[in-house]
Amino acid sequence: DRNVVETAIRQCATSLMFASETLRGNIEVVLQAMEEDAHAFLWATKALRSSREVVMEAVSRDGLALQYASAELQQNRDLVLRAMRSLLPKGQDSFDQAVIAEEDFQAALPCRIACPGEVAPV
Repeated sequence: DRNVVETAIRQCATSLMFASETLRGNIEVVLQAMEEDAHAFLWATKALRSSREVVMEAVSRDGLALQYASAELQQNRDLVLRAMRSLLPKGQDSFDQAVIAEEDFQAALPCRIACPGEVAPV
């Protein structure tokens, strides 16, 4: 039942993992869970994690969601830049994209975004 799942994810976003595939595939439910914890995107269906539009919305809310997107989308320059932008400190809403040279961007692709204090897997 959607109401039960929405109540549960307000208390603990990872409750999304126990929801039906239908609800884990519902963008509204997934984004609601992400409001509590960006890592809830891990429990979204593969279809949502493979949708450029959905991932763009997710990383706009929290760049850490990029690590749960499909491998192909994790290498999408627009999505990576959007994720980086969402992780900027409050009050700093832009950065000089020219600073990120194409070769630097390509070299960084095997890296993953890590939570503060974690080592990003390669």
